[in-house]
Amino acid sequence: MTVLAFDTSGSVLSLTLLLAAADGRSESADGTENPRAVHLLRDTGLRHAEHLAGAARDLLAAAGLSVADVDLIACAGGPGSFTGLRIGMATAKGFAAARNIPFVAVPTLDIWAELYRYWPGVVVPVLDARKRRFYAAVYAGVEKLTADLDEDPESILELAREAGQVATERLPPGDPRVAGSHAILIVGPDAAVFGADVGPGRVVVAPPSDSLPSHALARIAVGRYHTEGTAPTGIGPSYVRKSDAELGA
Repeated sequence: MTVLAFDTSGSVLSLTLLLAAADGRSESADGTENPRAVHLLRDTGLRHAEHLAGAARDLLAAAGLSVADVDLIACAGGPGSFTGLRIGMATAKGFAAARNIPFVAVPTLDIWAELYRYWPGVVVPVLDARKRRFYAAVYAGVEKLTADLDEDPESILELAREAGQVATERLPPGDPRVAGSHAILIVGPDAAVFGADVGPGRVVVAPPSDSLPSHALARIAVGRYHTEGTAPTGIGPSYVRKSDAELGA
């Protein structure tokens, strides 16, 4: 399965083309990443409408392919930049409809959690939602322990501690995962902003990952397509928060 995935949830445009192996898989039999993947990363400053379609075609051309060769389209489903999410979703739907290709939308916070799935404690991906609030969710491995949140940092930390404790209580005695001795790991493009807000020593702020979010997106999308099928026609981005216009700001 050849997968074209793009993340337009933030200011940096991230694209991955996950190429099918000789046996048609997008990953090896043991579930490890397929090394046959090509990537493109552009800091477009949220001008994704000007760049996304062309960047996708450039990526495909670099692999000697066209949209007709793609088996699955994947995009970030939110939260994130309202405009960026709308552009990504519309582009995914356009490519999918033009060639009758299935597509999958993956929650943005799930994508960032996937990059840190082996952390033994809880992982909290964060996106700056402005007004001293963050979009966030709490994970243990790939298990999502909370809904997508729009909260201040202190509330997020409290929810992370509570969710981590509940997850720990479900584990057998001696299991080192999600143990209270492990610090809360803050990840995502705005992890440093969150860490500075809560102060030193309270959380571990992950350094930038070598993996691109679009690569994690592509891997998740394959599994979700096999279990859930293509996204519904009427699907739209998950904004979590209402826009300023909707709130009358």
